[in-house]
Amino acid sequence: MSIGVWVGLIAAAGGGRGDRSLHASLSRPCYEQAKKEGRLRSLSDLQEVIRYGAVKRLRPKFMTVATTFLGLVPIMWSVERDRM
Repeated sequence: MSIGVWVGLIAAAGGGRGDRSLHASLSRPCYEQAKKEGRLRSLSDLQEVIRYGAVKRLRPKFMTVATTFLGLVPIMWSVERDRM
């Protein structure tokens, strides 16, 4: 594995950390809305709100990871040839 692949993997890990922060900030409005409507009466209600927020962010997260991975595929498959 080359230096470029390692740098890309580190960048992907950083992107994942950013996604977790974004997920937390997007789940908050779902929580506030459910609280305002009086739908938070039990732990299972809270879990449902968290699940809803996670599902809402699933596609953007998948697209972020997929584009990062697809961008790294050519580097991972490249073969450095000896020059004469």
